[in-house]
Amino acid sequence: MNSILGRGRQLGILIVALAVSAGCGCKGLPTFSYVPTEPIAPLEAPFEMPELERPSFPDRVFDIRDFGAVADGATMNTEAINEAIAACAAAGGGTVLIPAGLWLTGPIHLLSKVNLHAAEGATVRFSTRFDDYLPVVLTRWEGIEVYNYSPLIYANNADNIAITGSGTFDGQGEAWFNMRIWQKMGREKLWNSEADGIPVEERIYGTEEGALRPAMVQPFNSTNVLIEGPTFTRSPFWVIHPVYCDRLIIRNVTVDSHGVNNDAVDLDSCTNVLVEHSSFSVGDDAVAIKSGRDADGWRVARPSENIVVRHITSIGGHGGAVIGSELSGGARNILFHDIYFKDTVTALRIKSKVGRGGVIEDIWFRDIVVTGLREKPAFWLDALYASHTVMPATSALTNFRNIHVENLVSWGGVRSIEISAYAEQPAENITLENVFVTADNGLILENATGVTFTDVNIIPHSEVGTDLEPVMKIINSRDVTISGTRAFVGTNTFLRVEGAESRDIRLRNNDLSRAKRIVSHAGGVPKNAVVVEDSGS
Repeated sequence: MNSILGRGRQLGILIVALAVSAGCGCKGLPTFSYVPTEPIAPLEAPFEMPELERPSFPDRVFDIRDFGAVADGATMNTEAINEAIAACAAAGGGTVLIPAGLWLTGPIHLLSKVNLHAAEGATVRFSTRFDDYLPVVLTRWEGIEVYNYSPLIYANNADNIAITGSGTFDGQGEAWFNMRIWQKMGREKLWNSEADGIPVEERIYGTEEGALRPAMVQPFNSTNVLIEGPTFTRSPFWVIHPVYCDRLIIRNVTVDSHGVNNDAVDLDSCTNVLVEHSSFSVGDDAVAIKSGRDADGWRVARPSENIVVRHITSIGGHGGAVIGSELSGGARNILFHDIYFKDTVTALRIKSKVGRGGVIEDIWFRDIVVTGLREKPAFWLDALYASHTVMPATSALTNFRNIHVENLVSWGGVRSIEISAYAEQPAENITLENVFVTADNGLILENATGVTFTDVNIIPHSEVGTDLEPVMKIINSRDVTISGTRAFVGTNTFLRVEGAESRDIRLRNNDLSRAKRIVSHAGGVPKNAVVVEDSGS
């Protein structure tokens, strides 16, 4: 049997993952630290994208203390820090130094050619006064362009910028959390703004009546961006949220933020991106890729593309590697690899819903280890995500195609793998290879065509393999090949096929000798829809 445990590389990843799990317990961040390599290793992506290099800065240092900053945790240093940044930019660029100490500030606005460097022992603590984040700035909030409170660290139309050092940025996000209750009316108004014909320049929020929590770090419409080294904690909303950025590197960062909607990294209509060698412990998704919501996303029409995420460890949260749900601008050429997720609700997820539209294509997940999976599938293509959008009904469907999962190991969880698209627009060209998942429930494939499962093994916790819960269930899907799989002890039914659209399903070179029943049918499945070839029958 060509099982996943026989693959040396994946076994090595698994051993490291279990060692990390044992070392860090059930809570908190991993106990190891990463020393960045020089230069950045080649990307080795299955699509064309440029090799990425850090931006460079002149050898000039602007110490914020020289501009009046005081590290007493009480003095507001907003003006001093931003004056240092302005002076640095005016001189042709360099490094703005935040030395060791506790620095209280409002929003920090980066300018071109500036490296904001938080030294070891530095903690930048952000103000909890909402008015400090005014005047409003142009941003994107849950996929819609709007003028809102400034993100805590913000740049607009900048080139060659960086946030570096081993210091900590503390957002004191708890002060903003009640705004989640206040923002209900504001967010519904914003969701409908494009359909209601409200131009972007008239979408003015940044008030308690139009309350929308700001992101912690947001380079907006910027190029050659580096975020390397710091720790980010207690964000009001999404933590690192680049929008419309090109040539972006995020590496060796720590995100420890457990508030509401505290995604670690949200890449929003960004291109040519590397995220690597980082540790996350968050209240929501670890890395999410987005490209705009509904009509506003179609208007902007900027996909997220050419993205590599590698060597990441993430603890807790809702999702691990996530694409969507705000993906109306599309996403393509995306690779996640060599990643360990622990105690997350779901690991690999692509989510959309009727009305989103967009094309999601050429996606790869490789060499992923998951332990302590909670509630949802290890891999989940979810076309019916309940995202509470309040917009006029539309029939726009997301097109999912060319999606590949290879070398996935997952322990724990209620659900194993679910792939569910639309009857009117099935998912196309889906491949799973060398997958080993233990879960309470079996695999579900619904509304898909051109599917290949090779060495995909679902190991039951409890009742998987009974008549009620087969190891695999295929619903209204066609051109499906299953090979290299085995039925384990206790399997009653291996495969259940449902739906009149199911056809051209092939079982080849499997070991199903332990299954009491290989295939069962229901729901008007055509005759000869399933062909079993040398599968222990």
